[in-house]
Amino acid sequence: MGLLDVFVLTVYFAALMTVGIIGTKKAKTSEMYMVAGRNLGVFMFFGCLTAVFLGGSSTIGTAQLGYENGVFDDGGARHLATLFYSEEY
Repeated sequence: MGLLDVFVLTVYFAALMTVGIIGTKKAKTSEMYMVAGRNLGVFMFFGCLTAVFLGGSSTIGTAQLGYENGVFDDGGARHLATLFYSEEY
């Protein structure tokens, strides 16, 4: 891993920790944490729902397709071949 990779990961985890600490300070009860204080805008609400549905379906759906069809079925071998035959820029 290069220096830039370590820097990006460090900044990312620092931001995650900062958001987590701010969230624990603002949410006084577990109910307030679970329902966002019942103060969530429409765009944020639909953004959260979209993230939940897409995240779950892509994770579980991809694992299911890999189990049902095999890892290299449905184009998997092509993706693996691109790792070996693609040119690095």
